[in-house]
Amino acid sequence: MRKMGVLFGLLSMILLVSATATATADAGFRILKVGGETEGGDVAYINLIVRGVKVTPIVAHVGDTVRIDVALENRGDPGEETIPLNIRANGKLVAGRLFSFGWGGEPNKQYLRTFTWDTKGMRPGKYRIKADAFVWDDDSPADNSLTLKQPLVLLPAGAPAPAGMKIGGAAATIDPRWNETFAAKFTAGAATDIATGY
Repeated sequence: MRKMGVLFGLLSMILLVSATATATADAGFRILKVGGETEGGDVAYINLIVRGVKVTPIVAHVGDTVRIDVALENRGDPGEETIPLNIRANGKLVAGRLFSFGWGGEPNKQYLRTFTWDTKGMRPGKYRIKADAFVWDDDSPADNSLTLKQPLVLLPAGAPAPAGMKIGGAAATIDPRWNETFAAKFTAGAATDIATGY
């Protein structure tokens, strides 16, 4: 009876390993990277970082157009890649476009992309704005997105601003590790939507 239990356990383990190998094969071949290299040779080091998110105006009326600036930095190796760069408000996709990087000047190349969001039809309230630049095989995926700390406030069309608030203004959230000069230009609004840096 004890031999049957051991045999059943071994058989279960073999089936589990086989199912895992099949699932991995179906998902496609993946190279295990350690510090950007594999045993079989060099692999490009991928490290795209969302450095800043800025929203203008930060207090607006439903129906207004809101500008959202996103600053990115490619700290990885040169290597052309195109990914979706998305803007979400309270988790809902409100703007997006394809973003290409790695065409030259990497590492440390700066990028700025600007979006506009027509808030017509949205409900009044507070909105958390998040920029998301997901990259497969990024060595640090935790910094592929950044959420604005201050919520965007949408008021009913024509409504006055609540006490202590003004219509308009801007708010920015910056990655604290970002170069101070670039961060200051981004916050001040000196940057424009260009592919070659600030």
